Amino acid sequence: MPLLVIGPVLVLGLTCASVVWSVWQLRRSLPAYQMVIDAVTEDERVKEVLGEPLTFDDMIKGRVQITNDHGESHLEFAVAGPKGQGLIISDAAMADEQWLLGQVTVTVYEERVAIEKIEVVP
Repeated sequence: MPLLVIGPVLVLGLTCASVVWSVWQLRRSLPAYQMVIDAVTEDERVKEVLGEPLTFDDMIKGRVQITNDHGESHLEFAVAGPKGQGLIISDAAMADEQWLLGQVTVTVYEERVAIEKIEVVP
């Protein structure tokens, strides 16, 4: 009898974990995500405030909408360096299958270091 109850619960739990993992992997593989990582890693103000090397949290919050060859993303995730921690908030848009980075803001404690409207040209 217990197997009849545990089996479906286990299958449901594994299915939910698989869906969460897939969404997490999808966001990390997005060009917009990598563009944000590159912009933050290369910014001299961020390096000065947080230090190097930077590490980025795997828990990414936000939304990504893609319709045909257009889309938009809003991502939020943590960043840390030897000198401190911060939160990255970014916006990007896709037109004709090309992602363009909008505003990227790194908030460190109470100090705000902004990377303003970086346009990435392929």
